[in-house]
Amino acid sequence: MAFGHVVPSSLFLAPGQSRTVEVFASTPSTPGDAAGSIVLTASGGGVDKYLGTERNSIAVTLRSLIDVARGGAFSGVLTGGNGRSPGEGQVNYYQFLVGPGNTSIMADLSLTNDRGDRVGSYLVAPDGNALGFGQNSLNGIPGLSQTAYTLDPIPGLWTLIVDFPSPIVGDEISQPFTGTIRLNQVRVSAPGLPNSKRTILPAGVPVFLPVTITNTGAAPARFFIDARLDTRTSFPLALLDPPDANLGCSCGGDRDPAGSVRLRLERSGPPRAADRRRQSGGIVRSERRDRDAGHLASRAGRARTVFAAGTLGVREDVADGDDEVVRSGGDQRDR
Repeated sequence: MAFGHVVPSSLFLAPGQSRTVEVFASTPSTPGDAAGSIVLTASGGGVDKYLGTERNSIAVTLRSLIDVARGGAFSGVLTGGNGRSPGEGQVNYYQFLVGPGNTSIMADLSLTNDRGDRVGSYLVAPDGNALGFGQNSLNGIPGLSQTAYTLDPIPGLWTLIVDFPSPIVGDEISQPFTGTIRLNQVRVSAPGLPNSKRTILPAGVPVFLPVTITNTGAAPARFFIDARLDTRTSFPLALLDPPDANLGCSCGGDRDPAGSVRLRLERSGPPRAADRRRQSGGIVRSERRDRDAGHLASRAGRARTVFAAGTLGVREDVADGDDEVVRSGGDQRDR
């Protein structure tokens, strides 16, 4: 079925020659996507014994925007599956324009009759960040509807991604769904909430404020009070996969709250000749060992050479005092 036409519909190209072909097509009558192809057939092309004349095609996707000013309605059809996993899911894309001065976006979506089909939706800002998410389940209980929210949207072209993960239940061939995009519909109030730098709250005196939240979405939802400020700060992140405390050696170690590891150094006799060559001349003059602190304490007059071996870099902390310490100044590998 033709979705448009091309001009010219046929042309002759000499070797090395190129020409421009114009394509005329209409976007869908309802918000969403329509797919088509521009089919190219060469008069001197090959012939497949099963398919006949060989052809090439250029994929074309046409998209109509959701008109938020006229209600923001959209719809689609979820194609049924066989209910087996892994199966084929489905993703639908919708786009809409948001002007300046809006306080919120709300995206509702409702299935027709089968709450067993899982669906999630994502509100993606013009800069590509997903700022809102919704799903048709709450506390593990599936439903027919879901709502995604985001606050203080920036102006521009927004995208709503509707994701039906596999498997799709296999008790029907298809299931229609409908939805709406609405602006400035979030309803929250907190009368008496301090919102001025001139307001002073005495320490130790509780302040009780009623907070009213009206769920204007299509699905049940959980809400919470966000006590964050509108300022930024920096804080260290804990290691996702901290290294083993022993670092692959028998010397043991302790990990501090910041995630670094303190090695316990053991005296095991004079170093080998190869170790002497790698050390580049530096020694630690040591006589006694403080086992509780995990350090080697030094006393003038006697010398010991200490090596710390591990799979990570070793940081050396030296405290000045009565003890005499000479750093090794050679290779930085694990020493």
